[in-house]
This record gives sequence, C-alpha cells and structure tokens, in this order.
Amino acid sequence: METKIHSSAGFFHECSAEELYVLTRHWMSDLNFFELEIAYFRSLINLFFQNEGNDQNRIEVMQMNFDDLLKRKTLISNNILLHQNEISLLLDKAHDDKKMYFNIIQSRLESEIFDFIKRFRSVKKDFFEATKHVHAAIEKAVEV
Repeated sequence: METKIHSSAGFFHECSAEELYVLTRHWMSDLNFFELEIAYFRSLINLFFQNEGNDQNRIEVMQMNFDDLLKRKTLISNNILLHQNEISLLLDKAHDDKKMYFNIIQSRLESEIFDFIKRFRSVKKDFFEATKHVHAAIEKAVEV
C-alpha cells in the first residue's frame, strides 16, 4: 500500500522496494519518449526556421532550450539508473532499515521529473508560439 504525504517537493512515498523499482522503470520510459519528442522538435526548428527572414536570436534560444532539456533529461536518467541499481540490491534482501532512505530519494527524483516536465511544456509552448509567426509569414507571402 502506498501512502502519499504532501511535501514542498511534491509527494512523499512510502512504497516497497518493488513498487519503487517499477515506478522508476515507468519514469525511464517517459524520459526516453521525451528524448524522442525533443529530437522531433529540433528537426522542426531546422525545417521551419532556417530562412533568413526569421529571427535568428529566437531560433538560437529555442535550440538552446531544447539542448538544455536534453542535458537535464540525461542527468535525471542517470540519477534514476543509480537509484534503480541501489533498489535492485534490496530486492533480494530484507532491508527495512533503508526503506525510508529509498523513499526519500524516490520523492526527490519525482520532483526533478515534475520540474523537467514543467520546463518541457514551457519550451514547447514557446516553440508553438514561434511557429504561429512563421505560419503567418508564409500565408502572407503566398497571398502576394
């Protein structure tokens, strides 16, 4: 049974080692999908924003934001993998004395993932706003 207690970092979990491990596998799957999504958005930048008439500063900012997201994703993934390795050592043994420690680490990682997702949504929103301007410019050029 899982108990969630609100904390400043999000939620505090009290889960078994098995539950923590399964949750980290779901997180890794999500982060791998986010990496694919970031690559897709970066390819769209190259496709839609390489005309000389586009604001190069805005393009560079978008590229830097996606680069930053990839770095953050890699850091979080590495932290999750370390956490998974520690948890896997417990799966074969009864270490109730370390259960609280792993739950605290799990909560911190979850907070990092939530922060990553918030930032990713913000970067995507900026990207969508930029594509509106490009689309409007294309429509205007077609009308002429």
